[in-house]
Amino acid sequence: MTFKPFSFLALATALLLATGCGHQQKIHELLDAGTEAQDNENYPEAIRDYSEVLKLDSKSVEAHLQRGTAFVITGEFDRGISDLSRAIRLDPTNATAYEMRGYAYFGKDEQAKALSDYNTVLGMEPDNVRVLKMRGKAFYWRRDYTNALIDLTKALQFETNDAEIYDDRGQCFYQQKQVAWATADFDAALRIDPEDTTALYARSFILYKGGRYAEAAGGFATVIRLKPKQVTTYNELAWLLATCPDDVVRNGAKAITLATKACNLSKWKRYADIDTLAAAYAETGDFDSALKYQKQAAEMDGIPAKNRAGVLQRLDLYSHHKPYRESGQSAD
Repeated sequence: MTFKPFSFLALATALLLATGCGHQQKIHELLDAGTEAQDNENYPEAIRDYSEVLKLDSKSVEAHLQRGTAFVITGEFDRGISDLSRAIRLDPTNATAYEMRGYAYFGKDEQAKALSDYNTVLGMEPDNVRVLKMRGKAFYWRRDYTNALIDLTKALQFETNDAEIYDDRGQCFYQQKQVAWATADFDAALRIDPEDTTALYARSFILYKGGRYAEAAGGFATVIRLKPKQVTTYNELAWLLATCPDDVVRNGAKAITLATKACNLSKWKRYADIDTLAAAYAETGDFDSALKYQKQAAEMDGIPAKNRAGVLQRLDLYSHHKPYRESGQSAD
């Protein structure tokens, strides 16, 4: 049998269309599979699915966007930035790509670049609460507390039930020495989430600095119960119990237990934990152990210049068999 030229052309066209439809169908199936995997937090599988899409269509904005997002979520920030930048080149109006790339830059502590991306998103979507919140964080880490407060306050106009926004704004207020406003925000966060350890820790720290030692100790103990591997809380509570000027609150034996836990959690690499352990032993009257650990702390690298004098002062106190008090005065 022979085909007329017109019939052959028609058949070829039909085959091409059928192939193209099958090609697009496969892409849609892979994109759907990737979305399902991502929704189930199976990010390696999602990345594989989106990679298969890009083999079929290297200019798929959706595949670059979603694979980049999966990379960012799993902490592969550079690979995420690469994909998201490609998505942006293909579609400069894609606000989500800028948003996710901003998160990646934030994760890399490249706050200027993160702010640039957040600014772009907010130029397109001024009421994007997620990005207002993240730009507020970026401003905070750059110690631009004024602009951080502006963003976080605006975010709270649209989302009043997010404890994290109150936490972040409370930190900004505290840095600006507006302690009453900071406390109000931490209280608001705890009304939303009574087990918000960020707010509990910050509020306990404020109580501690305000001389409400027993309440502060109770707050720190609650944080430890809720977050038993947070080394800073063990250290903070141990320091309070070892050095508190209130005789009723001090408890050297308990401070030793807590400080030892802090040292173990930090693998004995933080001078502050060892410094606290020394103070705890001094409180119990075991000055041999206090001197041993204080010498160890004093010889460590990374002690901030503003704290070195205190470390050496305590070394001198313990050599004279005197414990340290948070007021800066030694006890008799």
